[in-house]
Amino acid sequence: MKKLSKYAWWISRIFEPPMVAGITIVLAMYWGWINNLPWRFFLALGFFDIFLPFVYFLVSLAKRKVSNWEWSVRQERLPIYVFTALCHFLGILAASWFGKLEIMRLLISLYVLFLVFLTIITRYKISTHTGVLSSLIFILVVFFGPWFWLGYLLVALVGWSRVSLKTHQVSEVFWGAVLPPMVLSLAFRFWGQPVFCGSC
Repeated sequence: MKKLSKYAWWISRIFEPPMVAGITIVLAMYWGWINNLPWRFFLALGFFDIFLPFVYFLVSLAKRKVSNWEWSVRQERLPIYVFTALCHFLGILAASWFGKLEIMRLLISLYVLFLVFLTIITRYKISTHTGVLSSLIFILVVFFGPWFWLGYLLVALVGWSRVSLKTHQVSEVFWGAVLPPMVLSLAFRFWGQPVFCGSC
């Protein structure tokens, strides 16, 4: 049992939401690179969507406004989510100055998803571990094809780790995993699905 708990702990650490969210943003930045967007686009997106939220979290942790690295207390998550939402919005504005419609579709879709999670955590607890990873897997499916649906086996593994560590209930990891493909599908249907190619 202790061995399983150790595995669960390592799985949770490897797939920390800031790390996976950073990979998702890097994917968006890579999209910009193959579409010849200027380097200032990368700096703006990285600064607003990765650097500022991470620094804010570290400061909150140092000032004990967040109990632990897990930020497992639902009420403590709200300021982090609000600050990150503001940063992402600024990132969208900055990207729009340099970018194209395609990158805006992706960033705004992710922003809508983030607002859905933000609304939910004001009343309920939901797993950001499964939510952020599910978002990344779904975007990989959209861009690179159906084989990436197999990535949801990894989402299930991360969900197991969160339940095993008793940081979430099954329903919380389930909805964290299910909501991203639902919300992103609706968002893409509403204003068009971004296309991952070098000639867009």
